[in-house]
Amino acid sequence: MGSEVRRRLGIVMAVGIACGIAIPLGVLGVGVTHTECSSGPIIGWSGPLLTPWDVALAPPGGYVNSSYELASVSSNFSVQTGGGSTIPKHATTSDFEVDNWTMNSESSNQISGWGAAVSCPPYILKAGYDTSGVTGISGCGGCQIAPPAPEGIGQRLLVPEQFYFNSTPSTVINASYNAAPIATFSFHQVPGGIQFSSPGNFSDLPFTDGPFYEFGQLYGFELTTALSTIQFGVPIHFTNGTSETVPGAIPTDLTRVQSPESISFSIRMTYVFPFATAEGTWNVYTAGAGSPYSIGGLLFEQTATQP
Repeated sequence: MGSEVRRRLGIVMAVGIACGIAIPLGVLGVGVTHTECSSGPIIGWSGPLLTPWDVALAPPGGYVNSSYELASVSSNFSVQTGGGSTIPKHATTSDFEVDNWTMNSESSNQISGWGAAVSCPPYILKAGYDTSGVTGISGCGGCQIAPPAPEGIGQRLLVPEQFYFNSTPSTVINASYNAAPIATFSFHQVPGGIQFSSPGNFSDLPFTDGPFYEFGQLYGFELTTALSTIQFGVPIHFTNGTSETVPGAIPTDLTRVQSPESISFSIRMTYVFPFATAEGTWNVYTAGAGSPYSIGGLLFEQTATQP
C-alpha cells in the first residue's frame, strides 16, 4: 500500500512540475517568433533592355496574331494595359518596352509574435520603365525580331536568343523545340468547312480551333491558345564587377503597381495555317519547354502533306 501511494504521489508531482514550467513560458511568450523578409540595397542592374510582353511565332508557311492584357488593382489605384495586332503576321514578332532592371538583396529577420513561416529569396528582381540613354525607341508593338520559316515538311523556326533595336539589346529568350512533340494534329478542307483530327494528346492543351476567314473567304485553319506569363533571362551587372543572367518574368517582376492586391495577365496567340500550303499533319511543341527563359506559346513542324 505504501509503495502504491508513493507511486501516485510521484505522478502528481511530475504533472505539477510540468504544468508549472509550461505556464511561465506561455506567459512570457518564449519561442513565439516568425520570419519576415526585407529588401536591402541595390546589388546590380541591367541598363536599358527590350523587355517582351509577348513573342509570337508564326508556323512555317503560316501566320500568327497575338495580344496581351495586364490588369492590376492595389488599395490606392488600378492599372490596365494591353497591346497586340489585329493583322496576322508571317514572321516572329514581339510587343516590348524598354526597362532598366534592378536587383536588390533580400534578408530574413526573426520577429517576435505569431506569424506565417516564409522562405525569403536571396534577391528581388524588379523591372522599371526607363528609357534614359536610349535613342529613338521606348517600345514597339508587333515588331519583327526573326524572319519567317518557309513552308514545307521538316521546316522549323529559328529564333535568336537575343535581339536588338537601335543597338539596344533584349532580354535573353528561349524559343527552342523540345525533344519530342507534345501533340500532333491534321486538317484538310472539305466542302463547307474543315476536317480536323488529333490523336487524343492534343485534347489536354488549352486551345480552340476553327476556320480562318480573310475578306469573308475561307482561307485556312486556326488554333488559339492562352498564356498567363512570359519568362526570360535578365543580364545583371553586379556592383562587384561581375555579370550574370538571372530568370525574370512578366507579370511577376513588374514594379509599376506597388503591392498589388490582385493582378492578372494574359497572352492570346492565334496560329493560322493556310489551305494552300499547310494542309496535312503537324507536330506541336512548347517553345523553350523546361527552360527558365521559356517564352511559352507553341511551335510547329509539318510532317506530311494532305494526299
